[in-house]
Amino acid sequence: MFKLLSLIATPALALVATAGIAGEPTKSFTHDGVTYRYASTKSADGATILTGTALPTGEAFRLVIRDGNVTGHAGTRPVRFTVASAKVALARGTADRVANAD
Repeated sequence: MFKLLSLIATPALALVATAGIAGEPTKSFTHDGVTYRYASTKSADGATILTGTALPTGEAFRLVIRDGNVTGHAGTRPVRFTVASAKVALARGTADRVANAD
C-alpha cells in the first residue's frame, strides 16, 4: 500500500505544490521517467483542479485539492490522500532512493 501511495502521491505532490498558479497555461514536469502535463483551474468553491496526462502512457488524471485533501483519479484508479501524507511519502521515497544509491 505504501508503494502505491508513493507512486501516486509523489507526482501528485509536485502538482499540488504548483497548484497556486491556477489558470496559467499547461505546465509539465518529469518524475522517474514519466512526464506529467497538466492545467490548473479553480472551482467556484475554491478547490484547485488539476487535469492532465502522464506521458508516454497517455494516462489521464484529474485531482481535486480542497482543504488539505486530494481526491480524483489517475487513469482508472481512484485516488484519495492528504497533502500531508503525500509529503511524507515524498520524503520517504527520496530517502529510499538515496539509501539504494549506496
